[in-house]
Amino acid sequence: MKERLLLVEDDRINLKLLTHMLKPYNYQLLTAMSGKEALEMVEQHDPDLILLDIRLPDINGYEICERLKSDQKTKDIPIIVTTAFAHQEYREKAFALGADEFITKPYLLDSVVERIEKQLTIAKAGPGPDRKIKEPAFSEETQ
Repeated sequence: MKERLLLVEDDRINLKLLTHMLKPYNYQLLTAMSGKEALEMVEQHDPDLILLDIRLPDINGYEICERLKSDQKTKDIPIIVTTAFAHQEYREKAFALGADEFITKPYLLDSVVERIEKQLTIAKAGPGPDRKIKEPAFSEETQ
């Protein structure tokens, strides 16, 4: 069965880039360009993983992450927060609100796919204390 990924990105170019990058990996790709649309898509389609931009036009990604992680029905969906800002405080806030991963833009194909696969593997293993795998403060992406 194909894993369902919800890509939440308000920039059409970035959304198109992500979709194009991930298409060859045979995921079922769902897209949303706003926080409201993302929450509706989660309710309707029960994604296996969410790539969630922080900056959205209506509800920011932090609030969406916090809502989903505090809801019993959605708390175990892995959320990879994405942003163009590599500042440590963005990363720390995302993890504090329940994000499972953090990726800075521009997107690097190998890194994005590796983190998606890692989170899907962890999710399949079930909830537990090792669910979150935090990266070092500055990875190759953030330098």
